[in-house]
Amino acid sequence: MPSPFCSVTSLASEQSTLDTNIHTLNVVLIYLFILLISKRTQASLASSLLFAVHPVTSEAVNAICFREDLLALSFMLLVLIIYYEGGLKISGF
Repeated sequence: MPSPFCSVTSLASEQSTLDTNIHTLNVVLIYLFILLISKRTQASLASSLLFAVHPVTSEAVNAICFREDLLALSFMLLVLIIYYEGGLKISGF
């Protein structure tokens, strides 16, 4: 069964651009999440830049039909950021 995120009629360059944009969003979300947890700008910047250029993540960005992995990470990071901020507001820290 073909992936619902991969269309035959769309161009590969458009899909690659979209995957790169989603990966960039994930890098920003990782920076924000690490900054929330550690409150250290250098640590969050280093970890997000390492994630941006590490070869482990290249398969999801370069392969055309791996968009579900990128989107799953985006939503997971968004949920973790919202959960962490909500917990801080409730507990009063």
